[in-house]
Amino acid sequence: MECISKELELDNFKELKIREELHSALWREEFDEPVINDIYDILTYKQNLINYSSFLSQTNHTELRKNQKLLAASHQSLYSWIYGNRFKSFGDLISSSNGKGIVMSTGDFHFKYARSTIDTLRNVLNCTLPIELFYIGEDDLNQENRNILNQYSDIYLTDISTLFNNEILNLSGWAVKPFSILGSRFEEIIFMDADVVFVRDPAELFDEPGYIETGTLFYKDRTLFSNDKSLEWLKKWMTDPLPETKELRYWEGKTYHEMESGVVVIHKIKTILGLLNTCKLNEYAYREKIVYSYVHGDKETFWIGFDMARQHYYINEEMCSLFGDFLEISETKRYLCGHIAHTNNGSLMFWNGHLIKDKHSNELRNTIIDFKGYFTEIGQMKWDWDYGNCLVLEDDYEVIPINEEEQKVMNDIVDREIKYHFIIPKEKLLIYNEFLRNKTNISNN
Repeated sequence: MECISKELELDNFKELKIREELHSALWREEFDEPVINDIYDILTYKQNLINYSSFLSQTNHTELRKNQKLLAASHQSLYSWIYGNRFKSFGDLISSSNGKGIVMSTGDFHFKYARSTIDTLRNVLNCTLPIELFYIGEDDLNQENRNILNQYSDIYLTDISTLFNNEILNLSGWAVKPFSILGSRFEEIIFMDADVVFVRDPAELFDEPGYIETGTLFYKDRTLFSNDKSLEWLKKWMTDPLPETKELRYWEGKTYHEMESGVVVIHKIKTILGLLNTCKLNEYAYREKIVYSYVHGDKETFWIGFDMARQHYYINEEMCSLFGDFLEISETKRYLCGHIAHTNNGSLMFWNGHLIKDKHSNELRNTIIDFKGYFTEIGQMKWDWDYGNCLVLEDDYEVIPINEEEQKVMNDIVDREIKYHFIIPKEKLLIYNEFLRNKTNISNN
C-alpha cells in the first residue's frame, strides 16, 4: 500500500507506467470492463461505475476488500484532482456523461473562430449535435462573448476551472483538451478545435468502424522529421507497446509528429482508463517539466496515455492532406498553400486552421484562402514556409479538386463570413491568392 501511495518522481516514467498498468489491471478486475463491443455490456459497465465506484475517493480503506484497497490507493495517488469540486465521487463523473455531443474549448482570442465554426455546424451543415464549450475562469471568455455563443441552439458553456482541482492542474492552452473531454456532459464526444471547419456533418464520425470497435478515432499529423531525443525518451520506459503503437511512424523514427489533435473522437465510458491517463500526462507538473519538452503539446499524449493504460485505440489509416490554393512561383516551382485537412473514406471531412491563412499573423489573419483542392500525403514531402504553409508540388503530384457538393459548402461558409464578418472585419477582408501573388510579384521584382 505504501509503495502504491508513495509520491512519484516526475521523471520516473517507468514507475508511472507500472502504476498506471496496475491501476488498469485492478480496475478491470473490479469493474469487469467490457471486452467486446456490445451495447448491453457497455450499459452494464457504466451502471457498475455509477453504483459501485464510491470507494475510489474514500480516505478510510479499513472496510474495503483487498483489491478495492489497492485500487483506491492507486487511483487516489494518480487522480486526486478529480474530486472535491463538482465531482464528489467517480460515479458523479460518470452519471453526468450522457448521449453524444461536440466539445470545444475557447477563450476570447479564439472566440471568433468558435463562433464561425458553430455557425457552420448549425446553419450550413445542419448538424444537430449539442455543443459544450469550455473556458478557464471568468477572465478567459468574457460575458459578452458567452452571451453571443448562447444565442445558438443547444449550446452549453462550462468553466472548466470549477470541475476539477485546478490548483494541481493549472489548466491552460493545449492541456484543456483532454480534461474538457473527461469533464463534458456527453458520453460520446467529438472534440474539435475552435478553428476546425467541417465540410460534412461531424456526426458521421460516430459511424466509423474504427471508432465503433475501440471507442476512439484519432487522426495523423504530417510526416515531417524525426526527433531522436523524443524517441529515445519514450523507448526508455515504453518497453512493451501495444500492437497499434508499434505500427506508428513515430515509433519507427519516421516523424516527430504522429497525431493531430484538432479533432478527437472518444467514447468516454469505453475508454475511461486511457482518457484518465492522457489527462495525467497533461497535469501541470508533468506537462511543463517533462512531457511537453519531448512532444509538441497535447497531441502525442493521447496515444501515449492510452498505451500506458493498456487501452487499445484507433488512428485513421488515411494520411493527412493539405487543403488550399495553388501558387506558381515560376514555371518549375508550384505550391499548394493552405491548412492540414483530413479525409474519411477518401472524401474530405474537415480541415484545421479555419478560412484564414494564419491566425497569428497581422498580415494574414484577415486573408481568406480560396480553397481549390487537397493533396493527401505520400510520405516525406517538401514544404516551404516562406509563403505560409505550402507544399512543394512535384510533377507527379495529383491535387484532388473539391467536388460540386464540397464547393457548395465552401461557398456557403464564405458567403456567411462575408455577410456577418464573424472573423474578419469588413474593411480588412482579403483573398489569400491575391495576397500571395502580390507578395510573389514584389519578391520577383
